[in-house]
Amino acid sequence: MDAATWSLKARWVLPVLTPPVENGVIEIAGDKIVGVRQGGGATVDLGDVILLPGLVNAHTHLDLTGFPRPEEPPATFADWIRLVIRHRLRESPEQRWESIRAGISQSLRHGVALLGDISSDGSSARLLAGQPIGSTVYHEVLGVNARRADQTREAALAWVQETSGLETVRGLSPHAPYSTRHDLFAWAVSRCEPIQVHLAETPEEMELMARGTGPLVEMLRELDLWPATGLPGSIGEVLDWLAAGTKARPLGLVHANWLPVSMASRLGSNVTIIHCPRTHRWFGRDPFHASQWMKAGVPLALGTDGEACNRDLDILAEAREFALRHNLISPQSILEMITLNGAAVLGWRGRAGALVTGHFADALAFPVDSASPRSCPVEQVLGGLQKPCRFLWRGRWR
Repeated sequence: MDAATWSLKARWVLPVLTPPVENGVIEIAGDKIVGVRQGGGATVDLGDVILLPGLVNAHTHLDLTGFPRPEEPPATFADWIRLVIRHRLRESPEQRWESIRAGISQSLRHGVALLGDISSDGSSARLLAGQPIGSTVYHEVLGVNARRADQTREAALAWVQETSGLETVRGLSPHAPYSTRHDLFAWAVSRCEPIQVHLAETPEEMELMARGTGPLVEMLRELDLWPATGLPGSIGEVLDWLAAGTKARPLGLVHANWLPVSMASRLGSNVTIIHCPRTHRWFGRDPFHASQWMKAGVPLALGTDGEACNRDLDILAEAREFALRHNLISPQSILEMITLNGAAVLGWRGRAGALVTGHFADALAFPVDSASPRSCPVEQVLGGLQKPCRFLWRGRWR
C-alpha cells in the first residue's frame, strides 16, 4: 500500500453496510477508507472502543439555534409558526449568522460528520465551508402569492450561482404545502438539486388543503395572504408535482406524520422520509408509523429539526428516542437511519455514512461499557449514555 496509508484499530468496528467486526481495522489513505479487515496490527490502536461512521443529521435548521423555545408547545401549530416568524423578523443578519455558527459548533460536539440544513437565505453554506463537517444546504423557497414566489425564486437562483465554488452540496426546499405555490414547486423540481419538503406535518395542514379552513388559514389571513390561489388541494397533488421531476435525485419528505402509508407505492426509490423523534414527542403527535413505512420499502432517516422545537442538535439522542418508542425495530436499522440513509437523502450516497472502501474516513469512537448487559456494540451505542470520545474527519483527528 501507499506510504501515506495508515490504519486504525478498535475493539469493534461498525461498517454499517456489513456486520460489526470484532478487533476491526480500517485502512486509510488521504481522506478515504481503502480497506476494512479483522485483526492484525494497526498504526493506531484505540483499544476498548466502538468505532462507527460519522453521524448524519438529515434535517435541521441551524439558524434557529438558541431560539427561545417555550416550555410547552403553543396551542396550535399556527401559533408556533407565528413565534418563528416573529423571531426571524426581529433578528439581525449578524444574529442569524451567530446562531448558525453555534449550531455548527454544537453539531461537531455531537459527532455529526454530515448534516442537511434548511436555510431561509442560504447563508449557512458559506459558514459551513471550511468547517470539518460535510453538508447539504437547502435554500428555502416559498410564496403564497406570485410576487413573493418570484422573489424567493430569484434569490435562490442568485445563491446557486454565488456558491458554485463551495464543496457544500446545494439543494432547494419548497417549504410546505400551506406556504408554497404550485409554480414554485414545479420550478424547484425542474432543477437538478436535491430537495426536501415539509409534508403532512399536522392536521392543520391537511385541513387547509382539504377544506380551506383552520388555524393556518387564519394565520395566512392575518398576513393578508388569504384567499390564496395555486396552493395544493391534496397530498396527492404534492406527490404528483414532486414525482414529475425528482426521479433521479434524492427527495426528503420531512415529518410526514399524516402521510398515509397506503401512498408508499406513489413514492419513488429516491424518496426518504425524515423523522424528527424529539420534535414529534414535544408536539405530542400521534405515534409515527415507522414499522409500516419500512415494511412498505420506504427508507427512514432522522433529523434534529431546530431548537425552536428541540433542546439541542444531538442526532444520537434522536436515535435513542426513536429506539425507545420503536423497540421492535432493530438497532442496526436505527443506526442506518443516522448514517447510510441520511447520507443518501442528502446526496452523499457512496461517499459517507459507512466505514467501507471508497467512503470518506469519517468516524467516531465510543468507549465500550464493560458494565453494560448489552453485548451487541450497536445496542451499546443506542441503549447507553456513552458519549463519543474521538472524532475522525476525512482521515484527520478533529
